[in-house]
Amino acid sequence: LIIHHSQTRSDVTVAVKHSNGVPPASVGCLSIDEQTRIIDMVEKPTDRSFDFYSLGIYVFTKDVLIEALTSLRDGQYDIVFDVLMPLVEQGRVRAYVFDGYWSDVGLAHRYFETSMGLLRKPPVIDLSDKKHAIYSKPVARRPSVFGTKAQLENALVANGCTVLGTVRQSILFPGVTVREGAVVENSIVFDDAIIGRNATVRSTILDQRTVISDTSFIGFGNPTCPNSHYPDALSSGITIVGTDTLVPSGIRIGRNCLIGSDLGPESFPGRDIVCGETIIEESRWQKISS
Repeated sequence: LIIHHSQTRSDVTVAVKHSNGVPPASVGCLSIDEQTRIIDMVEKPTDRSFDFYSLGIYVFTKDVLIEALTSLRDGQYDIVFDVLMPLVEQGRVRAYVFDGYWSDVGLAHRYFETSMGLLRKPPVIDLSDKKHAIYSKPVARRPSVFGTKAQLENALVANGCTVLGTVRQSILFPGVTVREGAVVENSIVFDDAIIGRNATVRSTILDQRTVISDTSFIGFGNPTCPNSHYPDALSSGITIVGTDTLVPSGIRIGRNCLIGSDLGPESFPGRDIVCGETIIEESRWQKISS
């Protein structure tokens, strides 16, 4: 991408893919000429078809970007509408056609589906392929420990984990603890989360340092309705539990539920949390979302 940008002496280069007639609904679409110059670009079109769509990855020539930002009247701007599209209209933006792997993980269900793609046979992208280096910050942890009764089936387990229960079709980030009798299934569990004895976590994303107490069941039942607060983001059956939340013992949380961050046992009602319910500190969530 950068080599192409340099060779074409472009002011801006946008990474794009062929749409094959069905571009993703959440991206910008565009047309290019024979010199790879972008001649038309529409953000998330609903009534037109395009041959290419944007990957949301841009290379700017430094002076061009500074000039574009300086011309804006206030400190708030949208990189696509206020910077990129005016340059497209001026004929100063080129496309770089990328045919490799790419996925949009901006929504919860897309992030979940993309992550689960790493567990397919073959995976959507091979993490062991040395040509595709992983550039995230390495975490120095001890090797993972697996108990004599541990069961693992098609799982990715990072360093520092302790697995004494069952993990199926799931991804465990560094430092996760799965205690005796616990079952983690079709889920993504972030750093240092703890799943207690005989607890079940199914079709769930657990954020960092979440504690699921003994005998609790996260993700029970069928996804019969979308989330009450965020129906567009949570309707595929995934439940999300936020950072540093302690789910009390014996509680059951259904599908498409949203449980916020920094919550203690006092935040949970003495009943099942059914499909689509939300328990959250609203102002905090809105701040994070924005």
